Amino acid sequence: MITERGTCHKCGRPVTSVDSAAWPVRGWEPERGSGGTNHVLLRERVPGYIAHLQCVKDEADLVKRGIHPDQLPIG
Repeated sequence: MITERGTCHKCGRPVTSVDSAAWPVRGWEPERGSGGTNHVLLRERVPGYIAHLQCVKDEADLVKRGIHPDQLPIG
């Protein structure tokens, strides 16, 4: 049975139990000598938010290329 888990914070469509999902998290990122992070301490999901994993990946790709999602044409 496919169930709805929430509304995608990025595209506004339903996120169902068969979709790969992503959630924003909060916690503490330990500093590493070489930079970056490999884990988050006291990690917890931010309640009330869910998104399709692909929507988050698409937005991350835009940000990497210096494009804000609001800059894209509608439609």
